[in-house]
Amino acid sequence: MRSGGLTYDDGAWRRGIPARRERITLPDGESVAMAALPTCEVVTIPRHVQVDHVESLLEVTLKAGLETPITPELIAGLPAGPTERDRAGQRFTYLLDAVDHQGQQTRGIIRGRDTYGTTAAAVVEAARRLAAGDTAAGVRTPAQAFDPADFLEALSRHDLAWTIEATPTMK
Repeated sequence: MRSGGLTYDDGAWRRGIPARRERITLPDGESVAMAALPTCEVVTIPRHVQVDHVESLLEVTLKAGLETPITPELIAGLPAGPTERDRAGQRFTYLLDAVDHQGQQTRGIIRGRDTYGTTAAAVVEAARRLAAGDTAAGVRTPAQAFDPADFLEALSRHDLAWTIEATPTMK
């Protein structure tokens, strides 16, 4: 967690590569400090998209909370989960910034509320599609198994919104 985990760079997964950016400008214009974080996307994206570099970042303040050592005492003191009120008030934004070889910059934005509920809705939607036989057999990333735009659109009834837009500059 503290090292940032893996980065995909120039055809290989590597450890210890510093994040290319220390700050990101959110869609509302706020500049936020970021830090490298190990996530599965660093491994899955290069499986189906030709890329030179993939890194995953998280707000510095959120990452600091995740770096707390996990002890049996910590686990025993945790609540069963967030309250319904906390879940209803929770908001999230995921950003995917991409630059192609010609320098064209594109940003994908996914916004929603209640990560617990959104995750449950995504799992049920994936299971429904798999049970219906709507995907080819074999090991696949979610974006290989399901059309990403169609899948995100199906989740829109669960307060999830998404856009893809060209960006003039990366900040």
